[in-house]
Amino acid sequence: MVFDTASLLSDPLAQEQGLEPVAGCPDPTLSVGATSSAVMAHFRGLAVAVKAYPSEIARGAELPHHPNVVRTLAWISVTDATLEVRELCVGGELFEAVAEIGQLTP
Repeated sequence: MVFDTASLLSDPLAQEQGLEPVAGCPDPTLSVGATSSAVMAHFRGLAVAVKAYPSEIARGAELPHHPNVVRTLAWISVTDATLEVRELCVGGELFEAVAEIGQLTP
């Protein structure tokens, strides 16, 4: 099953948790994967990235915050899926940057 993550943002269960589409954004898509897309949204006033997973997927472990790791802010169960709400990181894929530069050094 392929999830249309953007349409799941309109689910009342997502909106009850403070998740909403970005108003006036014609294409909130950040990336497209094999099973769903990652889209930009607002979560309790913050710009975030959201990805949908099958409802039966196990949620990730709660990890302590680290400044160099993208943080999962919430897991939201909606009608047909589970939404992972993450910090929004702009600038593209890390893999593509490493492939272009060749190596990241401090």
